[in-house]
Parts: sequence; structure tokens; C-alpha cells
Amino acid sequence: MGLASLIAEVTAVMLGFLIIYRSASLNLKLVSWAKVVEKAPLIQMIKMNRDLFIRTICLLSVFGLFTAQGARMGETMLAANAILLQIQFMMAYLFDGMANGSSILIGRSIGEKNRALYQRVIKLSAYWGFIVSVLISVSFFWLGEFIVSLFTSIPEVHHMALDYQLWLCLFPLVVFWGLQLNGIFSGATEAGPIRDSLIISLLVYLTASWLLIPWYGNHGLWAAFILFSLARSIVLGLYVPRIGKKIEIG
Repeated sequence: MGLASLIAEVTAVMLGFLIIYRSASLNLKLVSWAKVVEKAPLIQMIKMNRDLFIRTICLLSVFGLFTAQGARMGETMLAANAILLQIQFMMAYLFDGMANGSSILIGRSIGEKNRALYQRVIKLSAYWGFIVSVLISVSFFWLGEFIVSLFTSIPEVHHMALDYQLWLCLFPLVVFWGLQLNGIFSGATEAGPIRDSLIISLLVYLTASWLLIPWYGNHGLWAAFILFSLARSIVLGLYVPRIGKKIEIG
């Protein structure tokens, strides 16, 4: 499994270099190497990667804790949660695609100092993100039994996963804005708010799981995860006006 992932990554890098090399617009003689190693942008890139690294640690911590806490409730519960998490990842990937598009357009708006484009991207991201989140939630509500059956043929696991179906129906509605803003802030090369939102959301998850799991079991675990996802959206949303003033557009 690890070797297959390594081969896939190396192949992708080699194909990328090949596409760049064969690009008709590429002319290494026109590249200003002084700008490539310019100190200020290099430091900014290092800081951004640091912030995204912290964000990733927070994300992995939540999923690791979620899995460990679910495992204490038995093998069947662990298997059911694993299926629901995989479905959750598929939902998140749909929003990631939209977020990547927003990231590109936000970067373009900043490069062109185009405030109208910047504001339009944010509005359209919110609008279409909400529409897609509703469609995903409704689809999983009606097709959840069929979707779960694609992951397992064990009746106990299947039934247990469906017991927590409604939590996953809530997930797209509370997380879409945070994932969209993740792309917007990445495109603006402002990873600080992304880092802060995950640190705060991790604390929300830790507090909620500590309070809810003893009383509500796995429902408390999923409630803590939903609150974590909601916190991501709320905290990043609070940064939008501040970042809009901070970046120089127009």
C-alpha cells in the first residue's frame, strides 16, 4: 500500500515536470532567478507552509481521537464509524473541488487588484456551496441505506451505521462554508486564519467530546464532530471582513 502511494506520487511529479518542460510558453532564459530566491516572498511561503502544517496536525488529531474514542465502544461501532467517516470524506472532497476553483479566482483577483471579482467569488462560493450542501444532505437522507450497503454486507454494522445517519446529513450544512473559505484564504496566501480556525475547532471538539460522550455515547461523539465542523465555518467566517481589508485590492 505504501509503495503504491509512493509510485503514484513520483509518477505525478514526473508527469508534471514533463508537462512543464513541453510547454510552449516556458522559457527558462526569461526567468528572473533573483526574484525566485527573493527573501520576502520566500519567508511568506515558509510561514504559510508552517500554518498549513499546524492545520493538518489539528485535523489529524481530531480524526485520530474520533477513531480511538469510537473504538472504545466496540468493534461494531468502530466499523460503523469507519464507514460513515469514509462517506464524510467523499462529501468533503466535493467541496474541496469547489474550494480549489475559488482559490484560483481569489488569487487572480488579488493579482489584478480586482475588488469586484474578489467579492463576487466570495458570494458565489457561499451561494453554490450552500446549494450543493443541501443537495448532498437530502441525497444522503434518502439514499443513505443504499450508500452504506456499498461499504458493508454485515447486517449489524449496516444497521448501526444507519442509526447515526442524521449526523452525516447535518455535516455538509455546517462544514461547506469552512471548506469554501479554506480555498479562499489559501488563494489569498493567508494561512493564519486557517491555522487559527483549526486550533479553536480542535479545542471545541475536545471540550464537546469530554462533555457529551459520557452521557450520549456515540451520538455524543458525532455531536462533537459536527460542532468541530461548525466551529471551522464560524471562525473562518469571522476573519473574512478583516482579510478583505488587509489584502490590497483596488
